[in-house]
Formats: sequence, structure tokens, C-alpha cells
Amino acid sequence: MATLETQYKNFLLENPKSKLTFDEWKEWLGKQLEEALKDILEYADGKSVLNPNFDREGVVIRSLDRKISFKAISNKFLLNEK
Repeated sequence: MATLETQYKNFLLENPKSKLTFDEWKEWLGKQLEEALKDILEYADGKSVLNPNFDREGVVIRSLDRKISFKAISNKFLLNEK
């Protein structure tokens, strides 16, 4: 995984017209991650694909090369656990 500094340099290479400073970019990136996590958790709260009569316990997210993965556990599932 690249450092934030390396990711920022790559961002500037891919977006040469960007005027974001490193600190502005970090804030922008944080907001992007927050939105993505909110979307993932909302998706984790959905119905099971295998049996639509049940809610999901969560979802596993993997990178395309399958080197990175994490599980987003459904908040509904966590609240129903006893």
C-alpha cells in the first residue's frame, strides 16, 4: 500500500489541472472514503442474495487481485445479536 504522499503524487499525475494542496486533498479523500463506507454499510444491511427472506450478516469486499479484503458487518445484524 502506498503512503499518502505517494498517493497524492499519483493523484496529481492523473489530475494535472488539480489545484488541491496536500492538506486539501487529504480532506477530500477523507470525505470520499466516508461516503464509500456509508454506501458499503448501507449495502451490508440489505437482504441475502442466497435467500431473500433473510437479512445479510454483512458483505466481504475484495480488491480485484484479491490481496486486500475486509468484511463490512451489517449494523442490523449486530443490533439483533444477543
